[in-house]
Amino acid sequence: MSVRKSTKSKPSIASKPKTPNQKAKTPKKLGLRDWKKKFYPIAAGTAARQGPLEAALHSLKKWQGLLPKNLSQYELRHTSGGIMENGWLLKEFYFDTTTCSLCQRYWKKTLAPGYSCGHCPVLQVNGGRPCFSCQPDGHPTYDLEKPYAMIRLLEKVVELERRKLKARKKKTVKKALRKGKKK
Repeated sequence: MSVRKSTKSKPSIASKPKTPNQKAKTPKKLGLRDWKKKFYPIAAGTAARQGPLEAALHSLKKWQGLLPKNLSQYELRHTSGGIMENGWLLKEFYFDTTTCSLCQRYWKKTLAPGYSCGHCPVLQVNGGRPCFSCQPDGHPTYDLEKPYAMIRLLEKVVELERRKLKARKKKTVKKALRKGKKK
C-alpha cells in the first residue's frame, strides 16, 4: 500500500499576511529625472554626432515625451519653454536648439544676424519651412502643449532618413561589386 502525499504546499514567507505594523510600499514617484531617462537618454549633441537617423529618432522620442499621458505619468507640466516637475521651479527641461539633436546637427550660425537651418531634413519634409514655422493651415508646428504636429513631422523625417540610409547602403554595395569586377 502506497502512502499518498498531501498536495497542499506550506505557505512561504513571502505569502505571509502583513501585520498592521508593516506598511505597504508606495509606488515611487516619477519625475523629470525619470522622464529624461526614457525620453532624453543622451544629450542632443551626442545623438547628432551619431548620424542623421539617430538625430531624428532622438528628436522624435523627446517630443513623444510631451504627450499628455507621458507628462501625467511623470507628474510634469508645461512651462513657457519646456516642462517642469509640478511645484519644482528648479527642475525644468527646455525645448530649444540646445536640446534638439537635429538643430545640433544642422543649425549653423551665419555671418548675417540669426541662424540658418542649413540642410535640416525638416525643411525637406515640411515644404521648405523650418520646424518653428506655422503649417499651411495656420497652426503652429512647434507647440509644446499640442505636440502632435511636431511628432508627425518628425516621423516623416525619420522615414526620410531611413530611406536615405538604405539608398546609401545600396550605393556602397554596388560600388563594392564594381570594384570586385574590375580586379
